[in-house]
Amino acid sequence: MVLLVLARSLFWLSLNFGVVMPTTAPSLSRLRELSQSLETAEHELVHFFNFSPDLMAVVDFDGSFMHVNRAWEKLLGWADVRNINLFGLFHSDDEQMVRSVIGDTRGDVVYFSSRVLRSDHKFIVVDFSLKKHNNRFNLVGRQVHDSCVDCTSNKLQRR
Repeated sequence: MVLLVLARSLFWLSLNFGVVMPTTAPSLSRLRELSQSLETAEHELVHFFNFSPDLMAVVDFDGSFMHVNRAWEKLLGWADVRNINLFGLFHSDDEQMVRSVIGDTRGDVVYFSSRVLRSDHKFIVVDFSLKKHNNRFNLVGRQVHDSCVDCTSNKLQRR
């Protein structure tokens, strides 16, 4: 049973992440080795994901967070942003623009700026990079610091 579950997991990884599957049935020791390699890679990815000071997230198209890094809590103060819809975090004047950007992208990296709500109900300006991937999108954001807020506010007003 364990081998069947592991084989199915490896097959799923090969379909979704390009993991090369052997042409012959792997031995139990090879399956253990692959499993350990997978765990190591996952641990390194999670560490990298949470190490970044940038807002990083994987979000589905209705705005539900699938994965977020710790920067969302550190920068915005939300204890668990996964319980909040992404579109609810954008300033109401920016929400339609953000929805339009997400809807119009064809897989290229798209850049935009928006005001984002913090848990103290104040807004900060964040520059985002967005890329569609399968039925979701990857989102990376960096706060625009005070010295840049005036020019960003003017850019937002010109829209």
